[in-house]
Amino acid sequence: MSGKQKKIGAVIDEVDLQTQHLMEEFSDYTGGVRVVFLLHRGKEGGSNNHEYKRRSLRLITHNEKELKDAIRKCLTLQKTTHQECRVYMTVNPRSLRNGEYIFKKTQLETDFGDETGKRYFYERLEDKWISALVQGKPPKGCAKFILDVDERDNSKALSFCGENHIEIEKAYATKNGWHLIVKPFDVSICPREIADVQKEGLILLSY
Repeated sequence: MSGKQKKIGAVIDEVDLQTQHLMEEFSDYTGGVRVVFLLHRGKEGGSNNHEYKRRSLRLITHNEKELKDAIRKCLTLQKTTHQECRVYMTVNPRSLRNGEYIFKKTQLETDFGDETGKRYFYERLEDKWISALVQGKPPKGCAKFILDVDERDNSKALSFCGENHIEIEKAYATKNGWHLIVKPFDVSICPREIADVQKEGLILLSY
């Protein structure tokens, strides 16, 4: 076996182990329709223009098997050709019906707009559908928020949740801080210095 084959085999083994670990760690967030992302964030050097967004990978999944395959695919790309990217998935399951409503509303508005906007919409139908799916509200009773804590000490955020009876479902470390997955609450009571509240947040799987 050549050195290149050994290297590829090592990557495959590493990805398989990491994928299985992530499926187990986030087992409460694997059901329903999900979207998995391979993204290069703008503030870390990624471009925010449309050409870049068209190249980012976004995969829709409908069950745990599809989710596992999507995570494996994104991790493989991250470890081989897209080392600067991060892998995410939606914390909330998506509603196909709500996504369809937003997609059709956007399509109708586009049809009565200018020709440039219409061409752009129809040349990127898949991107527009995924965006609508992500923008739509999750199925009733399935919503979770993410508290994005931008510091390594999460004691203030934990105390805030305890004092305000906010139920924490899961806490995990990110590159520069913490994510707390919590039950919905009145976001107006959360000071920005404690955390950034993401109502439709993304679980950070790998960076």
